[in-house]
Amino acid sequence: MLKVIKTIGSCFLCFCLILSISALALALASEGNVDQDGSEGRPPSSVSGNAVGLDGSFTYDFPLSVPPGTDGIEPNLALVYNSNAGNGNVGVGWGLSGIGSITRRGKWGGVPKYDGTDVFYWNGQKLIRDPNATGYLYHTERESYARIKASGDPATGTGVSWYITTTDGTQYWFGSDDANCYSKINTIGLTTNHTHTWLLDHVRNTNQHTMKFYYSGDGVNLGKDLVNGDYYIKYIKYYLLENQGERQIIFNYEGRSDTNLSYRTGSKVLVDKRLKTIVTKMGSFLVNKYVLEYDSAPDTARSRLKKITTCGNDSSPSTLVVDGTSMPPVEFVYQTHNTKSYTQSDEVWTPPLESVYTYDTRNV
Repeated sequence: MLKVIKTIGSCFLCFCLILSISALALALASEGNVDQDGSEGRPPSSVSGNAVGLDGSFTYDFPLSVPPGTDGIEPNLALVYNSNAGNGNVGVGWGLSGIGSITRRGKWGGVPKYDGTDVFYWNGQKLIRDPNATGYLYHTERESYARIKASGDPATGTGVSWYITTTDGTQYWFGSDDANCYSKINTIGLTTNHTHTWLLDHVRNTNQHTMKFYYSGDGVNLGKDLVNGDYYIKYIKYYLLENQGERQIIFNYEGRSDTNLSYRTGSKVLVDKRLKTIVTKMGSFLVNKYVLEYDSAPDTARSRLKKITTCGNDSSPSTLVVDGTSMPPVEFVYQTHNTKSYTQSDEVWTPPLESVYTYDTRNV
């Protein structure tokens, strides 16, 4: 049964959203303040939903169902809409949550200087160096009691990695020296100490269960992008037990005409790919495939996520289209601005999400 969820309000956001979500849209609830993806401070959530933030932004989550791991080691992923977000690799207003990182910013939150005045953030939480500790130990500004350590001076040192141990003993590596993960993102054309982002690449709990994250620079092949300066999650592996069928989540991308150029890191960052499919596997067996479809906003020509379709295990993991047995899609409708005066940048108007179409499967 098709259900139409209408929003009520003005052009900047007053939304009342009533959703009926299918069983495949359930997310696994996480315990504590740190998810297994290394995201600090995210509240646990078991179903997709919507909210209006304190800053007036409207958010909507579409959780991704992933194969179960073991001992709590599995990613907590969702496609997330935020009316204050820019034009990223899931289109305008949308992003992928559940991928942890440590980032560098300038003293006042702007472009970093790559010197001792820079400030570091773990998933949005400011890191404060412990002045009484030997080495480079940090705390979150809002105390999380996690042990946060850099292997050297992250402000000026070369080849620095980060290691975080949370109160339950789980360890997280960011920008480690694993050459296969490509998780240390440097500025283009500058020296190697100019790292602006350390991406999560390893998670390991006290029972030695492990999850690994791999990145690419062109959205297709593993490796860094020394031309455009952007990076993309390529795949996640977990349940890494011999002969037990490791779990994989594979992310595939396509080109786009609405490329987005910025210099927020102090050097070029060009977003020229957008997420097209997410494939989940247990060993060699396909579990499901999410297919994302886009259109172009009539007023800005930017990519808008219009539809998410969940395909079954009889679909083809290598194709970028809906095939095999599939659920009815979840569809999104946006407000359209009347003027043509906006230009392409991170600060342009983000179209508010106006309607969501989903399906009630309880009677199927």
